[in-house]
Amino acid sequence: MCVTVGKPSKNAVILFVAIIVLVLAAVSVFVFLNTIPAIPGNTGPEGAAAVRLTADEQQWISAHPDITVCPDPEYPPFEYFDNRGNYQGISADFLNLIAEKTGLHITVVHRSDWNSCIQMIKTNQTDLLGAVYISDLRGSYLNYTHPYYQPPLVIITRKDSFQNLTLNDLEGKTVVAVDNYTSEILLKEQYPKIYTLTVPNIGTGLKMVSYGQADAYFGDLASSSWVVDHQGLTNLQVSGEYLPPSPQQFQFAVGVRSNEPELREILNKGIAGISPDERDQIVDRWVSTHLQPAEIDFRILTAFLACIAILAILAIIIFAWNRSLRRAVDEKTRELKKELDERKKTEEALALARKKMTVLNAISIQDMETAVFSLSAYLQMAGAASSENRSAYTEKMGQVLQAMSESLKFARSFQALGLSPPSWQNVEQSFLLGISHMNLPQLERTLEVDGLEIYADPMFENVFFALAENIVEHAETATAYFLTSRESDEGLVLLFEDNGPGIPANLKEKIFDQEYGRRKGFGLYLSREILSLTGITIHETGEPGKGARFEIVVPKGAYRFTKSRG
Repeated sequence: MCVTVGKPSKNAVILFVAIIVLVLAAVSVFVFLNTIPAIPGNTGPEGAAAVRLTADEQQWISAHPDITVCPDPEYPPFEYFDNRGNYQGISADFLNLIAEKTGLHITVVHRSDWNSCIQMIKTNQTDLLGAVYISDLRGSYLNYTHPYYQPPLVIITRKDSFQNLTLNDLEGKTVVAVDNYTSEILLKEQYPKIYTLTVPNIGTGLKMVSYGQADAYFGDLASSSWVVDHQGLTNLQVSGEYLPPSPQQFQFAVGVRSNEPELREILNKGIAGISPDERDQIVDRWVSTHLQPAEIDFRILTAFLACIAILAILAIIIFAWNRSLRRAVDEKTRELKKELDERKKTEEALALARKKMTVLNAISIQDMETAVFSLSAYLQMAGAASSENRSAYTEKMGQVLQAMSESLKFARSFQALGLSPPSWQNVEQSFLLGISHMNLPQLERTLEVDGLEIYADPMFENVFFALAENIVEHAETATAYFLTSRESDEGLVLLFEDNGPGIPANLKEKIFDQEYGRRKGFGLYLSREILSLTGITIHETGEPGKGARFEIVVPKGAYRFTKSRG
């Protein structure tokens, strides 16, 4: 009997290659896990001694019964205030432990931003800053304790950016950093060729990078990871790390005002008295576990379990192979359908914009022709009139010129309408840009539109400017305003409300009219026109005497949420 041996099948070749790749991958993973370094900051001095204070130090504590610390209110996981106003974070836990070991009584001073804390310690109004980098950038007013944690300083970009970046690679780029953080001071003093853009908090900076308004964010990895996890910014990545010239730099320590050396020595003894286990418990509580290498007991990773894992992965590969082509075709079909839908919406919006512009141009031209005719007539009558009657015609001509000015203002307000195609607009970002030039600091603000995007004309932010302008001009008694959203059968209702005097019932629709806009400003009229380009409507539904309420109704398909609401 003869046996004929043919060529191996295509599937057999694929399986053989997959087995080789999996074996090599398993070996690489074992080597990587066995050699990966520990995260900086999770280790402490072995056998940390108990705290022993001298008589002078004990007397100093008695003479200073209340030590104050001013934390950064928005710097999780290092320090922040929770919804109940409690001081939380890594620094808070370390300070509580230091207070227990030394007998210090530490009181928390609650300020609205980090800059306020910096000013307080500069003017000796507070004793401590809970979480600061050790560096030579604040030596004029601040001393540092021994370090208690060292997170890496990283460069964060969008996922479509290059990796393994250094700060020198960012020359000429826009890099955001939190105002008065050590990272921001470092950029401005040592990297002047980088365009440094300061922001009030980490979340704002990371959102600017996520939305494409900046090239990179520079800050520590732990707090950045916290914000990314809690705000769902899935398009960001760590693209580089800053390595300080000295390993002692940019470790976290407690900042002590420079005229209290005794306090620094007491705090140093408290830090030295913290055991390695106590350090690990604090750090493990706040630092995301996915940032830490998994602990693996190689004794239980037997060859048998490795073979079982490989066989399971092979089964998944075979199953996935049979479905991959169909999945790819379905995904491509969905992408094409989405692209066609977006194109259709854009074409409809641009067509409507052209139609509106044609009508508006005709109105403006007709107004100007009427004004020129009237001006010419008054000019002739003024020439033929006696000197006593000439002033009346002069007054009439002034009124005509005023009307011409209003017509030009009307035309100018619409010159950018429909100039660019509609696109997805982030509501929170558009709102903040719209009111950025408004003076509303005395009003309490509530925003509940996180992650909401609306398909609208690029002039969408002008809508919020007009709504905020309405508060400034007509709601002087208002103390708060609110921007919220809810879904309904019609789609999504975006609510902009204030607690001012409200709008009289007879003006609820007139405020959106063109003729009313000529007398009071075209803001609300222009807002309705901007929104209508993508099928969005706006009405005023507030109760007079209880505040204004503008309801912006967005049809289904013209809004989306970029992350789950929670």
